[in-house]
Amino acid sequence: MLLPLLLVFTVAEYGLRNIPNDYQFKKKQLEQAAPSIKILILGSSHSYFNISPQFLKDKAFNLGYSSQPLKYDNALYQHYSSKLSTLHTLVLSISYNSFYWNLEDAIEQWRAKNYVIYYDLKNESSFKNYFEITSNKGSFNYHRLVNYYLKHQSVITCDSLGWGTPYTSSKQKDLSKSAELAIKRHTQKEINSPKSKECFHQNLTALKQLINSAALHRVNVLLITTPTYYTYSKKLNQAQLQQMTTSIEQLLATSPNVAYLNMMNDHRFLKTDFYDADHLNDIGAKKLTLIIDSFLKTQYPQH
Repeated sequence: MLLPLLLVFTVAEYGLRNIPNDYQFKKKQLEQAAPSIKILILGSSHSYFNISPQFLKDKAFNLGYSSQPLKYDNALYQHYSSKLSTLHTLVLSISYNSFYWNLEDAIEQWRAKNYVIYYDLKNESSFKNYFEITSNKGSFNYHRLVNYYLKHQSVITCDSLGWGTPYTSSKQKDLSKSAELAIKRHTQKEINSPKSKECFHQNLTALKQLINSAALHRVNVLLITTPTYYTYSKKLNQAQLQQMTTSIEQLLATSPNVAYLNMMNDHRFLKTDFYDADHLNDIGAKKLTLIIDSFLKTQYPQH
C-alpha cells in the first residue's frame, strides 16, 4: 500500500514542479542577466507590479513578488550578491504593512515553498514547504495539473525583466472596495502585542541586514513607498503608519547608503494610473519608474 502512494506522490510532485511558474522563470532570467544587472528591484507586489525595469536607463531586473516579505528580500539579495558584480543600486518597496508581514502566518503562506524549492533558500518553519504537493490543497494541485497538461494554460505573469504584467489599465478595480479589502488585510490589529512586536523586530532586522550587506558591496539602497489612491491612504491606522515612517527616518540617519522616496500621496498619480487602491496599472507603473529613474540620476550621478 505504501509503495503505490509513494509512486503517486512522486509523479504528482514531478508534474507540479515542471509546470512553469514565475519563481523558476525569474530565477532563470536573473541568473542569465546577473553579471550585467546594475539595478535590482526587490519587494512585494508594490514593486512587482509598480516598477517596470524597461523604463530605467541602466540595466535592471525586478525580483519582487506578490506578498514577498523583507525576510525574503534580504535572503534573495544575500543569495545572489556575489553574482551581481556590476550592481550599484537596490530599489526596495516599503509599505504600510511591510514591518508586520510574515508570509508563514499569512493566507498566502503557500508561497513560502517557492523560495525553498526554486531558490534553494532554507525554511525551518515547516517541512511541507519543501514539496509542491504538501503546500496546497489536493484540489488546487489537481486543477494546476489539469490546467497546464490538459488545457495548456500558462501561469507566467511577468515579462523577461521580472515585471508583473496582468494589472492593465483596461481592468481597473473599484478603488473604494479594493481599498477596504486591502486596509483590512494590511492593518495589524494590535501593534503592541508580543507577537506583533516580534514580527516588527524580525522585519526591521532583515531590512538592516540587507542595508548593511549592500553597504559592504558599495551598493546604494533606495527605499520607496509607492503611490496609493486616497481611498486607501486616508483610512490607514495612523499609529502603524507612523511606526513605518519613524523606522525609515532612523535608518536614513544611520545608513549613508540609503535614500527614501515617500510617494504614498503623490498628486502626480491620477485615478487612471491605478489598477486598484494600492497598486498601479501599466500606465502608472511607467510613470513611477520614470520618476525613479530621474531620482537615481540626480541622487547618484556617478552611475
